[in-house]
Amino acid sequence: MTPIASAPVLRPGVEVSGDTSTDETGDGSISLVAGDQVLIKGTAVSPAHHFGIGFFPAGTTDRNLGKAIAVVSSFPRRGPIRFTARSSGTHVFVIGPTCYNATDGPYRFVVTVRHKA
Repeated sequence: MTPIASAPVLRPGVEVSGDTSTDETGDGSISLVAGDQVLIKGTAVSPAHHFGIGFFPAGTTDRNLGKAIAVVSSFPRRGPIRFTARSSGTHVFVIGPTCYNATDGPYRFVVTVRHKA
């Protein structure tokens, strides 16, 4: 896994892709403001099947990631993932195959952010 401090920065509206068969997990960060509404749409690309995305709160570091509680942890194949940022700052995301009924391989997703009015 890439150290959080040097992980890629996700840009809203720009597709992110990776491959869990060559990288253990995908990870990165995105800057959010409390109240931002976040929408994530994604899919696994054959032969991959069933990957998960976990978004962690601002302040999550490599040192505390193992004890951090995800803001949201879900599976894009079940439909769009939606949540509202509870805090401002750089939020961390981790992507990987699930431990249940998953096959490694390519994935892609897009995050859309609607800022609090």
